[in-house]
Amino acid sequence: SVLTTALEHSEPVAVCVTSVSIAQAWFAQLPSALHRAAQSLLYLSIHPRISAELHRLGALKVVTCDAGDDALLAGLHQELDSPYE
Repeated sequence: SVLTTALEHSEPVAVCVTSVSIAQAWFAQLPSALHRAAQSLLYLSIHPRISAELHRLGALKVVTCDAGDDALLAGLHQELDSPYE
């Protein structure tokens, strides 16, 4: 219900995924009504294997970054038209 509320009442920009099991759990627990919205989010991954799994699960836009806050923020800024400060 938390995810449903977030996707219905705000516009999440990106999801950071740090393991294949998190990617699988994220898509497995999505209600079918939210699956399409979740596919269109930007996904930040810290490893090519995680990125491949996100694509397999239906994520349309995945960026592979180095680990660490600075690298993830750089990946986010790179992909957004108007980066958040």
